[in-house]
Amino acid sequence: MAPLVIDSTDPETVKISLERYSGKPIINSVNFEDGGVKLHKMLEVVKEHPACVIALTIDEEGMAQTAEKKFQIAARLYNTWVNEYHFKPEDLIIDTLTFSIGSGDETLTNAAIETLEAVKMIKENLKGVKTTL
Repeated sequence: MAPLVIDSTDPETVKISLERYSGKPIINSVNFEDGGVKLHKMLEVVKEHPACVIALTIDEEGMAQTAEKKFQIAARLYNTWVNEYHFKPEDLIIDTLTFSIGSGDETLTNAAIETLEAVKMIKENLKGVKTTL
C-alpha cells in the first residue's frame, strides 16, 4: 500500500477520504486559527479513523513568529492531542512553519533561527512528537 497524506482542513473531506483508505494516513493539517473549532471536528474524525496529524503553529493571532510562541502553540496542540483525546504523541507531527529567509523582508531576518529554536524546544519538552517543516 502506498503512503497517503490527506491535505485538507475540511473535516468532512478528511472523513470521506479516511473511509476509503485502509491504511493509516497522515492528515495535513490542523491548527487553532479559528479557536480550535475545526481542529476538534478533525480529531473527532481521527477517533473513528486513526491517522497521524500534521499540526501547524497557528493560533487565533495567526502564524507564530517567535520560538516561544511556536512552542506555546505546539504545547497547546500536544495537550489537546495527548491529554484531551488520548492519542499517542508519536502520531502528532508539529510543523513550526517559517517564512523564506530569502524573501528580502527584513522583519524575517531571524525567522529561521526562531523556527530551529522552536523545533529544539519541542524535541526537548514534548516527548514522542515528531516535527516537520
